Amino acid sequence: MCFLGPMRPEELPPGVRSFLSFGIFNVVLFAATADEKQALKRLLANRAHAPWELWTLVGNTLTSVDVSPQLQKRFPAVKVRQLSLPVRLRSATDEYQTLTAVAKARAHAYLPEVADELAAFEDVFEKQLRTLNVHSIRKLQWLINVNAALSRFSSQTFAGTSPILGTECHFWTHSLLGIGVASKALLNVRQQVEKAAAEAAFLDRIEGLRLVPATPDKLSNIKAADQWWTTAELPAASPRQEHADAARLPLVVYYSGRDGFKSTTFTLSAPLEVLYGANTYAWSLQTITHELSHVLVERIISAVLDGDIDSTEWQTKMEAINSGRIGPSNLFERVQELFIEACSRLEWESRQLADGAELNVDAGQVVARHYQDISELLAHLFDYIYFYNQDREAYLRSIWSSWDVIPSIQSRIPNYITRSLFALQFSNLSVKNCNDVCIAQLREQLEGLQSKIKDQQYIELAFETLDRDEQYFREVLDNRLFLAKFAKVAMYSPDAVRAFLTKPPSSSRERKRAAGLRSRVFEANRPVQNPLAFIAEAAKHEDPSMAKSLWVLTQLAFVEDAATRNA
Repeated sequence: MCFLGPMRPEELPPGVRSFLSFGIFNVVLFAATADEKQALKRLLANRAHAPWELWTLVGNTLTSVDVSPQLQKRFPAVKVRQLSLPVRLRSATDEYQTLTAVAKARAHAYLPEVADELAAFEDVFEKQLRTLNVHSIRKLQWLINVNAALSRFSSQTFAGTSPILGTECHFWTHSLLGIGVASKALLNVRQQVEKAAAEAAFLDRIEGLRLVPATPDKLSNIKAADQWWTTAELPAASPRQEHADAARLPLVVYYSGRDGFKSTTFTLSAPLEVLYGANTYAWSLQTITHELSHVLVERIISAVLDGDIDSTEWQTKMEAINSGRIGPSNLFERVQELFIEACSRLEWESRQLADGAELNVDAGQVVARHYQDISELLAHLFDYIYFYNQDREAYLRSIWSSWDVIPSIQSRIPNYITRSLFALQFSNLSVKNCNDVCIAQLREQLEGLQSKIKDQQYIELAFETLDRDEQYFREVLDNRLFLAKFAKVAMYSPDAVRAFLTKPPSSSRERKRAAGLRSRVFEANRPVQNPLAFIAEAAKHEDPSMAKSLWVLTQLAFVEDAATRNA
């Protein structure tokens, strides 16, 4: 019985019984006859530089264990980095240093690219830990979060590596071999987004707004139907070195039964259900794009705010611009002005004030109060623009399918309707009777989903809520118009869209061909070229299937290898 991997399944020779697993040893082979043993011997001779572990069994008794020459060699020692941090962080810092050192050491033998990934993460994370103007308790929170993620990642990815009987995964249904292939799949999806974000160069584009003259009037006063909005977009990018780190997303990835799809400043998780349902709309890894959108949107907002919102200097400048005491000198400052107005409009809505009423609240306070809501709305919009190419049917099917498997969220339905309508508002910004069109489009999609999603929990409720409270949602759209305008000028670029979508095929047949889609078949000459395009085509089932999920995640785990080999 031989455990071998990581290995592309299509490279297996005929003549040996084989099975796939979710582990780093993702191929399990059985050889009982003389012919099978000979075929296995030839395979291992050709893979002397690959990790494998060979068990000899007599009946049910394990009599000997051999490992490949690759696992017998000495790997480079991993040096533990020393961090000089406050004493109160000592325990968390020691755990962090140990976790990263052990994970890198184990990665050298099985996934060298993961060792490089962890080193890149250390560079970014430790730079943040050394920041002087961040309170030590905030740093402790970062460390605790990262340590939990690293612990899960290491256990899930490197469980079941040699010696197999000496390790175990905390995910008990995969306790023998772990889920290293699934971890690699999640990492590859995240890396594709990172590469696209680097090419899109959002921060450089935002900086370019400073070179564009300010509009004569406030952006909030330019009517949505005005010709100006049809050409409004971020300037062309000329990437600069100082933005190189900002484009990177070296997040620690892991699977969790508790956290589900979730992103933080330094971590990214997916639900364990993905292992059983990666072939479905509800548990598709495409949902991870929303979490990555949060990370990118927060960087965009930070670049626009361009300062500490609690500082007197920043607030004085914003108040002067908003009051008209000083005129914005460029489009960048007009965009800052519009963002404050978008926040103020939500404050106005929350207080249920009459038209024209004074808020009497400073810019820093209004941004802080509504930052979370605005960040959520813009993350949904970023996802809709850059990962779904404003395909409302695909987008709404995806997000409502993922929401429909969350228990007891009836109270959130109005918020989910608002997020859906806001995405549609962006597409219909310059359309006459925009609110009517957005509500009609959402109603049409929800009506279709009622029959498409089996055993749905919330679609009917959403449809009823939209019908019953239609006037309320019209007002919601009115109050988010400034934010939609902000997104148009500060977050949108057709060039950046192309960086994420990379020549999207036009027809269904072309999409399937481009994605290498032939369910549960591995083909050497048809590797997956674009992970997100592949997921979009592969995850279109209602019922979860472990076999199909294993196929999806295995294909995604070897995307990078396939691209390198073809090059």
